[in-house]
Amino acid sequence: PDVYADVFVNAHSLIHRSWRTVLDQVECWLVPRARHWIEVEGSRKALRLEGTTYRYSPAEPERTTVVLALARDQIVSLTVRAVERADVQAELDRIIQSFRIVDLDPG
Repeated sequence: PDVYADVFVNAHSLIHRSWRTVLDQVECWLVPRARHWIEVEGSRKALRLEGTTYRYSPAEPERTTVVLALARDQIVSLTVRAVERADVQAELDRIIQSFRIVDLDPG
């Protein structure tokens, strides 16, 4: 059966929000069960946070992963969320592993 999943990419300027502020905002709505540093091509550092969120009620838990990547003058976040099912999570992990920061304006 088809599965509903969310994939979001956001950019936050370091002029307006620091790394700590963005991390605090994520941890405000996602209580991470796991967090670890990962490599994201094009970033200076990247942190992966994983936890459970609930779309409509506690009876509908979803695994949510947020990757925060520091790139030049921005923090780029990738958020993926879907049901905790092995086949679905394998596909979401492929999305996370393909996450790259591409500098479109090298100037």
